[in-house]
Amino acid sequence: MPAPPDLLAHALAAHDAGLCVLPPSEDGSKQPDATSWTRYQHEPSTVEEIHRWYTSKRSGIGYVCGAVSGNLVLFEFDDLETYHAFLAAAEQAGLGDLVARIRTGCEEATPGGGIHWAYRLIGLPAKTVALARRPGIDVHGHPRLIPLIETKGEGGYWVAAPSHGIVHPNGNPYCQISGGPASITTLTAEEQTLLWALARTFDEAPKTEAGPGPSPKTSADARWLLRPGDDFDTRASWEDVLEPHGWTHVFDRGEVGYWRRPDKPTGVSATTNHGGRDRLYVFTSSTPFHPDRAYSKFACLAILEHGGDFAAAARALEHQGYGQRRPHPDPTTGPQPAARLIPVPPFPLEALPPVARAFVAAGAEALGCPPDFIAPHLFAFVGAVAGNARRLRLKPGFEVTPIFWEGVVGRPGTVKTPALNHARRPLDALQKDAWDRYRAEVERWEGEKAAERGSRPR
Repeated sequence: MPAPPDLLAHALAAHDAGLCVLPPSEDGSKQPDATSWTRYQHEPSTVEEIHRWYTSKRSGIGYVCGAVSGNLVLFEFDDLETYHAFLAAAEQAGLGDLVARIRTGCEEATPGGGIHWAYRLIGLPAKTVALARRPGIDVHGHPRLIPLIETKGEGGYWVAAPSHGIVHPNGNPYCQISGGPASITTLTAEEQTLLWALARTFDEAPKTEAGPGPSPKTSADARWLLRPGDDFDTRASWEDVLEPHGWTHVFDRGEVGYWRRPDKPTGVSATTNHGGRDRLYVFTSSTPFHPDRAYSKFACLAILEHGGDFAAAARALEHQGYGQRRPHPDPTTGPQPAARLIPVPPFPLEALPPVARAFVAAGAEALGCPPDFIAPHLFAFVGAVAGNARRLRLKPGFEVTPIFWEGVVGRPGTVKTPALNHARRPLDALQKDAWDRYRAEVERWEGEKAAERGSRPR
């Protein structure tokens, strides 16, 4: 086993380098070991405090980010795949020297397989920002956005190398790759903008669609068989849309194109086709486009050439041969009869168990809707609660769980949502009971002595 690091010497050296030292808790929480650390966000720790903290046996060292540590920013990669992809993209975007300067100043590997960079910032306050995320599932099975690249600034806390042992939940050490507190580099606001813009190209969070939505379904009075904007989106290339307005195609990574806004010598400002969507995502506010919006080729054209007037852009495209209008009906033939809909058979309420039958029937009567609007949702919620606790064996080696894929179709104003809410009421009651039990267990656990209580309730 290697000798344990001299954390007191590390802490004093970091203090001399202008960092606010604050040791982490020895419980894997990666939080400061202090009842309240508000003071240390505005006033640095003293040499006397550092000696007092590190005269006892400790496993970790940490620093407070923000102005108290010289406007310190921690730049975090959650996994090595994103880190290596970022390095390659930085080289192609002309930011290799900037990234090398940051890495030489301070780079460390985390116990969880991520990478930390640190830098100080001139001209702007240090901010805590999630720069890139991807959709995922949390430990409780709930959907959430998982961070890929993020920063910690004002109000942030950095558990740093050479912390080890129980400071991190998995017990592995933080390892210094290069540099350290005494050699942390300083960035200008412009350099941080370039760094952050590149990081945002890795963001996989859903984006709001800009401009007109998808083409409506064809109907008897629709004007178009194919709208000019939809036709343009299919036939035009991003080079056709962006390059005439000074945008530069910098490089491609897989199917994703990286673009630089006009009059910008380095870095990237936007991507096209991220996640397989044929859309432009912009990561800077210095363009006619809003960051974190998704722009089709037609939406970009409307903004760049028609001041955001989508109707004018569609008319111009029609003059250029885009789109196909629906032919006018022949007045001699008269109106065509609408297709007859097949009658919906009544829902078989008698097939439900008595309690469920009464629940669906009472809800349908109270809401004035058919039982069809309630029962399918009830199937789905009951199946979700049953989960893997019940299985149906169709034949040896082939079992299925009660998973229902269902949907309710109805015209607007036919109380589809109230019917859904009614079907969910039993599940809401179960959820509230479970939450109340959990809170009671946590309060009971928190009231026990630390040496006697087990793991925190989940």
